[in-house]
Amino acid sequence: MSFDHFKSRIQTQFPHDWELFLASLENEPHTSIRYNPRKMESISPSDIPWARFGHYLSERPSFTFDPAFHIGKYYVQESSSMFIDFVLDRVKKEISLDKVLDLCAAPGGKSTIILDHLEDNQFLVANEMIPQRNSVLRENLTKWGYPNFLVTENKPADFKALAHYFDCILLDAPCSGEGLFRKDKNARNEWSLGVANMCSERQCDIFKSVWSSLKEGGILIYSTCTYNPDENEKLLEKLFADDFEFETIPLDIPGEWNIDVVKSQNTIGYRFLPHKVKGEGFFCSVLRKKGSYKQQETKLSRDHINPWLGQYMSLDQLANYSTYKFKNSLFLSPSLLLDELTILSRSLYIKQIGIEIAQYKGMELEPQQGLILLAHEVLGFDKIELSLDETIAFLSHSELTLNLENGYHLVMHNRLALGWIKVEKSKLMNLYPQGWKIRTKKLN
Repeated sequence: MSFDHFKSRIQTQFPHDWELFLASLENEPHTSIRYNPRKMESISPSDIPWARFGHYLSERPSFTFDPAFHIGKYYVQESSSMFIDFVLDRVKKEISLDKVLDLCAAPGGKSTIILDHLEDNQFLVANEMIPQRNSVLRENLTKWGYPNFLVTENKPADFKALAHYFDCILLDAPCSGEGLFRKDKNARNEWSLGVANMCSERQCDIFKSVWSSLKEGGILIYSTCTYNPDENEKLLEKLFADDFEFETIPLDIPGEWNIDVVKSQNTIGYRFLPHKVKGEGFFCSVLRKKGSYKQQETKLSRDHINPWLGQYMSLDQLANYSTYKFKNSLFLSPSLLLDELTILSRSLYIKQIGIEIAQYKGMELEPQQGLILLAHEVLGFDKIELSLDETIAFLSHSELTLNLENGYHLVMHNRLALGWIKVEKSKLMNLYPQGWKIRTKKLN
């Protein structure tokens, strides 16, 4: 019965094309990916108009058994949510992206879009309060290979202490998930009027919690994957009426994109409908906080790279970065981020600082997966080329029979560096992260 309530609302909300809308929910969803610009030698022009590196696929392959997927050459992402790429192009004309917050970041797709837009001396705080989802977020950001991030595990209210800190905030708010009804039929069974109302109240609370941490003149990007006005334009109107001082930034959207422009009294939003676009349901609005925007002047006090890293990577590529010891590991991070750690650590529970490149084993450093994911060539290690079956065995932590000398070996497949094998006293140790390993069987 709950889904009947949804259909009834859709008939009222879209009186002229509700039949097309509901019929589209029975079609197969579109599969799309976004390429990593730093890991591709060349990328063909995007066929997703609002995303620079996005592409539709004619069918959904088995990504699990594609080595390129595991090293972050691309991210499997719903096309409508790639609209954030277009939005950030517009936002960068208004403000600097020195300090960006993705408040509800897992699994990390929108965070990787943000990272695509950052300069070497800018950084992202990617937050996820649910531990299991936080782990997935850290994995995906590490695979993307940009060290410009800090991962935190905090409630939205914890960010109140960082008053006027962030230049830009992405609030991809937890919602009733109506935009997933084509992609995930089970989502229909979980929907109800009560859930939708609860989500609206929670979104309002989250917005109010994080608003004070946005600079005056800074920009908050609000998005959901629902069609429900109470979670989208009506929610923003309510916040405006509650004296949250902002203005919406209009976006120049080409008409052929078939994106609905949703204008209410004080706000403008952009809505993706499944019968109009090759994508799922999505809503987005760009809010500028009232006040005079000032870019913070930063004086970097750190400029240190551990000499160990210099053995394996050209340090010319790492200007504005520093190495940092955290939780018995060596991480690579933007120098600006490390200068800000004192401020951030007072309020936030930090889970990861940039990309982990090595772990301390007594007095020695052991290379970690992040070292080969930095989109730079790793030098100074013996390389071993594996067949596809051997590669899947490596990524699955299945048994491998290889005749190798003692030491570290860089595992390769089709010129892709995939991970490390360590041989000690004729014992072969697979250093691919246990939490990342393939857990499904490959069908012949």
